[in-house]
Amino acid sequence: MKYILLPAFLVIALSALAQNASIKNDTAQERMDLTPPTVYTYVEQMPEPGYDMAKYLSEHLKYPDIAYKANIQGRVILKFIVNEDGSASDFKVEKGIGGGCDEEAIKALRTMPKWKAGVHNGLPVRVWTMLPVSFTMTKPGIIYNTLFDHIDQPPKADYDIDKYIAEHIRYPMAAWTSKKEGNVLVQFLVEKDGTISECFVKERLFFGCDDEAIDIVKSMPKWAPGIHKGMPVKVWTTLKVPFHLSDSVKLLPDSLNIKGERMPGPDFDLPKYLSDNLQYPDLARNNNISGRVIVKFVVNEDGSLTDFHVLRGIGGGCDEEAVRVLKKMPRWKPGIQNGKPVKVYFTQPISFNLVNSRY
Repeated sequence: MKYILLPAFLVIALSALAQNASIKNDTAQERMDLTPPTVYTYVEQMPEPGYDMAKYLSEHLKYPDIAYKANIQGRVILKFIVNEDGSASDFKVEKGIGGGCDEEAIKALRTMPKWKAGVHNGLPVRVWTMLPVSFTMTKPGIIYNTLFDHIDQPPKADYDIDKYIAEHIRYPMAAWTSKKEGNVLVQFLVEKDGTISECFVKERLFFGCDDEAIDIVKSMPKWAPGIHKGMPVKVWTTLKVPFHLSDSVKLLPDSLNIKGERMPGPDFDLPKYLSDNLQYPDLARNNNISGRVIVKFVVNEDGSLTDFHVLRGIGGGCDEEAVRVLKKMPRWKPGIQNGKPVKVYFTQPISFNLVNSRY
């Protein structure tokens, strides 16, 4: 019996050893599986957004009320990881300015669309990325806000504001053809002398309506300024600009819709102007970014150019450079419709070509 039991104990012992070895191997494998992939700081092809980041931030970033009241301005610098699938995670504030701006910057970036992932050795990898987010108020000093401040007398128009809007609004062609209706909420600053400045859109309608609403607010006659403690003060206020379809609305023509009459255009050599003034951004050059930025703007009755926005961008600073150069252009010849100069939307492509770049 002893000779029979001894091998049995050996079999049991060997089985236990094998089971322990298996457990140890499985645990090691689990540890390897749980180890996060390497996060790089620099790779051959750095991650970048495949869309106009400046436009995205302008549409999603909100200036915190606390920062408004305290006149807090500056750049929040965020650090985050762009993962292999282009999603962003692990947000950190490298440099903050307070007043709720740091939290607002993170909030805006958490909802941004996926980026183009970084590539290392031909494969997508996780990469640490830095991005500055600017909060700028161009009118320093004490500014009140009708949304949360109490002042003795809020600013108001001393004329029929609804009638003024109805007489001056022109429906953008894109909104008309798309049957787009609604309100654009514009926030603006009423200065101490009642003039209007610092207009921007808080609630958008798109299809060209936002630009038209800004134009209307900018063109308004002076308001009665806000009064606090017997003195005129600068006050933020808001105004809804309605867009409602009817047979009586005036249409704002697009350059594509002016037929048989003069379209707007420069009376100077535009290619030469662009060649002399356009600079290739270092970020785009270093990341081999090239392509066409398409910018839409309004050519006014006097040939001045306003309301620039990027329809299609390529990133790397090219979108901002295209807008900068177009804003500096001399006046154009205005569009003519029914024998009179009119405001017209115009679309202009700007090419960034590394091969032909002189900079």
